[in-house]
Amino acid sequence: MPGFVDPHTHLIWAGDRANEFEMKMAGTPYLDILAAGGGILSTVKATRRASMETLIAQTRPRLLRMFSHGNDHCRGQTGYGIKDLH
Repeated sequence: MPGFVDPHTHLIWAGDRANEFEMKMAGTPYLDILAAGGGILSTVKATRRASMETLIAQTRPRLLRMFSHGNDHCRGQTGYGIKDLH
C-alpha cells in the first residue's frame, strides 16, 4: 500500500498558540489576538529565537508522529524565513 505524501507542511516551528483556541472559540477577532501578543507573530518570534538544536529536538517527534500515521514523504518547511536548515 502506498504511503501518504505531504508536499507542503509547516513542520518546523517553536512556540505554542494553544491558549488562542479558547479566545477563538469565544469569538475574539484575530486582530485582537494579535494585539494581545498572540497570532502568527508569536510563533515567528519564538522560532527565530530558538536554537538549531531546539528546533531539531521539537521537530523530530512531529516527524516521527507523521511517519507513524502513514506518511512516507514530506516537504517540511518553517514558512518563517529563518536560519538556513541545510
